[in-house]
Amino acid sequence: MARATVAREHRDGASRFEAYWRENASLRASLRLMTLVWGIGLTVETMLRFWCAWHWPIERYLVVSPIIGYAIYGGLLAWTFWFRARFVARQDAHEPSRDGLPG
Repeated sequence: MARATVAREHRDGASRFEAYWRENASLRASLRLMTLVWGIGLTVETMLRFWCAWHWPIERYLVVSPIIGYAIYGGLLAWTFWFRARFVARQDAHEPSRDGLPG
């Protein structure tokens, strides 16, 4: 998704992203960590919904289930924006551009 976003927003974004991916181990590690966190978060959401569906009356589940989804997705999005901002701030080799890649 990161590559597609950069490619869509910048004329030579795909090639810039590919070059930065090859050169920067911290980018690869950061994106892998983000993928792991999202995978764990979505797994927890699924397990929580399953538990609720199994133990609660259907009426209660139908009311609470969307709240669970909004809370999990909201938390994951907030963490992602925070983590990305921290990653961009840590890039000390070059001044980051709007897409988070060095100029």
